[in-house]
Amino acid sequence: MSTATSVSATEATPGTGIARRRSLHRTGALAGLAWLVAAFGATTPEGPVTGNATVAEIRNYAAVNTGTLTVNALSGLIGVIALLTLVGVLAELVGSVRSRNLAARFVTLAGALAAVQMLFFASVYSAWVLQPITALSDSAVQTLFNVGLVADMLGTLTLVVTCSMVGLVSLIALRDRFLSRPVALLGLVIAGAEFVTIPLLVMGSDAAQVPLHVALFGWFFWPVIVGADLGVRAFRSRHA
Repeated sequence: MSTATSVSATEATPGTGIARRRSLHRTGALAGLAWLVAAFGATTPEGPVTGNATVAEIRNYAAVNTGTLTVNALSGLIGVIALLTLVGVLAELVGSVRSRNLAARFVTLAGALAAVQMLFFASVYSAWVLQPITALSDSAVQTLFNVGLVADMLGTLTLVVTCSMVGLVSLIALRDRFLSRPVALLGLVIAGAEFVTIPLLVMGSDAAQVPLHVALFGWFFWPVIVGADLGVRAFRSRHA
């Protein structure tokens, strides 16, 4: 049974539908909080320049930052779980009308793609935690470190899909009001910034950096903001 069909079925009974929505609000709020916790440990330590680093520099980087890289790995895992949970909530809210089944599926697939990218990124930059660097040959160390370029490129490409998801959720939220109007409008700004970035990057314009950073930081904070908004709704419904 699809998400949209399931929600429509539960909303056939008003009391059940209200209870389900309250549950979604609480779950979304907790997911947003988990994303915030993960964000505090997500920043990787500054290291050698990818593609130009020597083996000695890479080995020293891994040895000095073992603790921080471990925190990065755990934060990445928490972030993935939080994202998948929040996306599940949003997909169900989006698909609350049966005709939006396709939109709900897109939200789910976009969230899954973002989660895969996050796992790959965290694995690449925290690989030294999973495998002691002393056990790796020089060529393996160099290759593994340079895969970071692929992780960065994948993140940039994935941003197009994730921002499309943000825009779609926000557009539907403006109509159905399952998010507050300011939060929905913010989502449209984030999505718009990414779509402005694409042609500017194609043209090689330096102006692309401004909308690109709006999209990047917007996507970084969007799950927290959405979670907070859903948390407020959960609180209000509980005390209504």
